[in-house]
Parts: sequence; structure tokens; C-alpha cells
Amino acid sequence: MSETVHSNLRSWATGSHATEAAVELLIRADLASGGSQWVRDASLESSEPPRLYVDHAILVSASDSLSGQSRAIARLAASMLGGDTVDLSTALPALDRDHVMLVLAAVAHAAGSHEDSAPRMAGGKVVGTLALGPAFAWPQLTR
Repeated sequence: MSETVHSNLRSWATGSHATEAAVELLIRADLASGGSQWVRDASLESSEPPRLYVDHAILVSASDSLSGQSRAIARLAASMLGGDTVDLSTALPALDRDHVMLVLAAVAHAAGSHEDSAPRMAGGKVVGTLALGPAFAWPQLTR
């Protein structure tokens, strides 16, 4: 079930690096399930298949009931989704190392670093481009 939710959310996010990063951050931090009140279905009033999205306003308001680390992740993701800015001096110290790595990867993705390239040189001439990869890659999921 959660794979379907995750796939649906990733589809919704496609096309905006910041939205993709926020959704991936929520998924990898276990904050994006079908039961999460901020995961909404735009097709509830119709017979269409589910079209899930993250409501950043609900994510922020509901984050008050989360633990410090989950609250920080939720607010960082909400900010990437266009919600209120987050106080990094409060959010970042709440994170353990694994979640710091997720946030670094999310920031790198939101900045579009995964699409960066450099000129490929041969014989002193540019002969193409070289994909550089993300500035900080998403860590492997262990769960």
C-alpha cells in the first residue's frame, strides 16, 4: 500500500525539483503514508483513481504533534513545498546523522544539482558534456 502512495506522490511531484525533494524527504523519513493527514487525494469527489499530493499547510499545522526530529523534517519539507520558511537554527539541531544526510540530499536535489554537467575536454577542445551527478546523493534506504 505505501509503495502505491509513494509512487503516486512522486508522480505528483515530478517537474519541480523542490517538490520532488520535499516528497522524497517525507517518504524516506517515514512521514508520507496513506494515513498521514497531510497526504491528500485530489480525486476524492470523483470516480478517478487516487491523485495524491502533500498539503503543506496541513503538514505545518500537524507537525506540532510530532516529535522534535519528525517536526523538523515536516517543516523543512513544507518549506520546500512553498509553505512558511523554517528556522534552521531550531530545525537542524533536532536531526540525527541519518536525517541530516536526508536533508542534505533534499537540498541538493531541490537545487537541481543532479542535473549539473561540465564540459568534457579532449585535446584541448570541448567534445561534449559530462554529467556530474548530485552534489549529495540520496542515501540508501535500509528499511
